[in-house]
Amino acid sequence: MRFKGLYLWIAVPIIVAVLWFFVWYMPMKAEISKRQNELNEVRQQSQKAETDIRSLTEMKKKEESIKASLREYRGQIPLFDNFPDFIYQVAGGARKNRLVVDKFSGMFKTLDMQPKTILTYPAFELGFKGRFMDIGQFLEQVTASRAYRKIMKANIAYNEKEYPLLAGKFEIEFKAWKERAALESE
Repeated sequence: MRFKGLYLWIAVPIIVAVLWFFVWYMPMKAEISKRQNELNEVRQQSQKAETDIRSLTEMKKKEESIKASLREYRGQIPLFDNFPDFIYQVAGGARKNRLVVDKFSGMFKTLDMQPKTILTYPAFELGFKGRFMDIGQFLEQVTASRAYRKIMKANIAYNEKEYPLLAGKFEIEFKAWKERAALESE
């Protein structure tokens, strides 16, 4: 019996601690972990939203740069309807480089109008006579144009009677916008 009071003084704090643990600490810990999970979800959603906003702004910048380059190309690549004027300028460039144009003809097999693209690629056969350096200078001018696509075939020959002058025959493919409406919609 002597220890009954001692047991009571020891049991009361233990019972109070156990009650405190189950009544206050466990529900509070559960509430804290629930709030922590909600906070983590909100952080993940905000990071996802920031990433989406960043990607959208980058896409907007890319769109603006693409539109700017398209506007730049718009003035440098001729419209297919205006292509004869462009070809006349190419022939004028050949004459400025002291070349004599022998042949200038279009190759209609290259005018396949593909519906998926806004560009078409007409090819022309050019035949001219001139000095080697003049021919090279003319070809450099043509390739510097945005309307130039590729040289499909090239042939340079010389005749001993006209030696300083060489005869060149080139098949050159150019780029042209198909129609004005497609160009303006872009």
